Parts: sequence; C-alpha cells; structure tokens
Amino acid sequence: MAVERHPVSRQAYEEIRKTILRGTCAPGAKLVVRPLAEELGLSPTPVKTALVALEIEGLVRAVPGRGYFVQTFDEAAIREISAFRGATDRLAAELAADSPGHEKLAANLELNLDLQRLALAGSDTQAYANLNNEFHQMIWEAAGNRWLAESARHLAGQLRLLTNSSIQNPHRPGQSIEEHGAIAAALAVGDGALAGAHALAHALHSEDILLDILDSREQSGVDLAGLTIATIAHRD
Repeated sequence: MAVERHPVSRQAYEEIRKTILRGTCAPGAKLVVRPLAEELGLSPTPVKTALVALEIEGLVRAVPGRGYFVQTFDEAAIREISAFRGATDRLAAELAADSPGHEKLAANLELNLDLQRLALAGSDTQAYANLNNEFHQMIWEAAGNRWLAESARHLAGQLRLLTNSSIQNPHRPGQSIEEHGAIAAALAVGDGALAGAHALAHALHSEDILLDILDSREQSGVDLAGLTIATIAHRD
C-alpha cells in the first residue's frame, strides 16, 4: 500500500483515520482534499494517497464525480460484516483456547474488562471503544494464525465504526462486557468449543443491536450525512 512507504502520506493516513474512528467526522461526512490538506499542513497529494488507503480499509468510500465520504453501513453491509466477524471471532477464540498461553490471555482479558468498566463508569465512551477493540485484538493475535490476524486487522477499523454506533444503545456496553466475560472464562479453562460459541453469539447480538439502531434511524428520518463535522481536529 503506497501510504505505508511514504512518511508524509502515512502521517495524513494516521490523522484522518484517528478522526474517523473517534467519530469527529460522522458517517456520511464528505472528506474534501484541499481543506484536509490545509488543516494537516500538508500538500493535497499525500492526503489523496491517504484517502485511497482508507478506502481500501473500508473506512472511506469513493463516489465517482462527488469525492470521498466517511463510510456508512446499510442493512446488507452490517449483515455481511457480522457474518464474517462471527466466523473470524469464533475461529480465533477456538484457536486461542487451544494455545499454551490461554490462561495468561484470559487474565489479560479480565484486566481489559476491568478497564472497560472504569471507562463506562466515567462516561468515557472513546476509551471504552478503544478497549473493546483491544479485547478482540488480543484474541486474534493469540490465535496464532497470521492469515486470520491479517483479516481481522483489516476489519478492525470498520468494527470500530460499528462500535461507535452500537454504544448509542445505553444497555449495549454493559451487555457486551458480560459477553466478553463469558468468552474470557471459557478461554481460561481452555474450552475452545465454548469460547467459540460465546464469540459467535457476541457477534450475532451486536448485529441485532446495530440493525435495531439502523431501523430506528430510518423510521425517524435521521440524515447521517447532515451530521458532518467540517474539519479535522488535532487531538488524541
């Protein structure tokens, strides 16, 4: 990927990606090259390169004749991603449970869950979303399959966008932590079948929540593109 080989393009990629993932640019927001370049203090070329890389990652979509937009997800996309995620997470959990380090993994996952609870108690949804992603990344890496890990990393950004949506349901984060706890408990005892079953159930439950949110938005006539935030903010 070109953005990996050029430091300036990489800088643009990282900055725009962070902004999208933390929700500063809403789903459907138009990403205009020249204003982004000016905000980042760069020329338009690395910004264009970064947007192409983000399109490949699935965080941005290019519309011919109109430009680049932050990714949005319709019902079909949510179902497709959830199906792939369910299969990936189930396999990762099964493999991780069979690994020699499954007990240490479970302990690290429990620490992560403690931090998730603290983030929710402090109403820090961005910290919670980051920790939620880290929870799954630890399992993907522990699975010991580089092809699975590569596929999961490619999906991670889109899952973060979906997490940003799912946490709009006030009950979902707590439910998610309970579901994560069941996965961690199965991993602790090395039960691959149970860990995989919990991972799949978690993915399917997340899908149900996202579809409910999508349906409620459509019924209320919410225009996501109208929630666009105009500029990139330089903050972590």
